[in-house]
Amino acid sequence: MIFVTNLCNRKSIELHIIRPLLNEVKEDIETMQEPAEYLIQNYLSVSEAQIIKHLDNITVELLRGKCLILIDKTNQAILCDTSDIPHRNIQESNVEKTIRGGRECFVENLEINLALIQNKVKSNKLRIERLILGTENNADAAIIYLDGVIDPVVLDSIKFKLNRIKNYPMYYARDM
Repeated sequence: MIFVTNLCNRKSIELHIIRPLLNEVKEDIETMQEPAEYLIQNYLSVSEAQIIKHLDNITVELLRGKCLILIDKTNQAILCDTSDIPHRNIQESNVEKTIRGGRECFVENLEINLALIQNKVKSNKLRIERLILGTENNADAAIIYLDGVIDPVVLDSIKFKLNRIKNYPMYYARDM
């Protein structure tokens, strides 16, 4: 297993991954056709676990607080979300004061910011397209818009301009 200590919840790793794999697995994993799938379905109790066959960009995932379980004598590994990245709590902004409306402000963690937006904008038209910007820092980012409300030409222009930034080439990680 590979993980970055300060970015993961070590108790979660021990309780939901290490303990079940060491104490509960009685089958011979080496003889199975799909050992990763079997372990995920029967033993791992983490919220997100996925099978990966290529270790491309695995460093980025490890730096996001995920842990990697390598399976001996196979071309499969399991990537589990065990993140516990330190961040500021949501609080009122010290810079911008409002008289009406919400008082929460964004923090450094993209997932928390997305949750704030999803909590405020309760629409099935809300779209979030996740991005990774940069080749060195692999910064998490997102394009957030209301489908059917945003002008498609403007949206395409925004995406085109983000892709043209030479110092920060990007690729799309996943859409939500």
